[in-house]
Amino acid sequence: MDDDIGFGFDMAYNLDEKLSLGFALEWVDTDFRTTTQPVAGGSAFDGRGDLEMTTMNVNGTYHFFRKALTPYVHGAMGATYLDTNVPTGPSTPVCWWDPWWGYYCGLDTPTLNDTVFSYEVGAGVRLDVNDQFFMRGGYSQQWLDVDRSAGTVDQGLWRVGFGMLFQ
Repeated sequence: MDDDIGFGFDMAYNLDEKLSLGFALEWVDTDFRTTTQPVAGGSAFDGRGDLEMTTMNVNGTYHFFRKALTPYVHGAMGATYLDTNVPTGPSTPVCWWDPWWGYYCGLDTPTLNDTVFSYEVGAGVRLDVNDQFFMRGGYSQQWLDVDRSAGTVDQGLWRVGFGMLFQ
């Protein structure tokens, strides 16, 4: 997979000054390359594609200090929807009503996709700029239980976040 920039939205509730529990929704669209193994005297096939990943998880974060600048560790688990955009069958005509454009007809092509269990751990630093605004940055390692021939796939995630505090 190529390195790429994703986006996310997190909400958390601070149980106390050190521990918070939350929910995250994250999305990334990245390019990938693959090589299939030859079967029964055939040749290998190199392919390229566009992978869409959407992750929903619950997470917990522990801040080590009750100060404006504090390191943290966090863990998360949830589900990741993967869509490779690799066709798995012929396109079929479909029609639907769109509230802005009216009645629309087009082709729908089924693609190789799956929803898998995902989990991650990470660490970073948070800076409370004032009583209402914070910034944080860190690194996480995420694992996806793909269950196909790939098994468990892992990826590193650099994170930068900006947030608001409600008192």
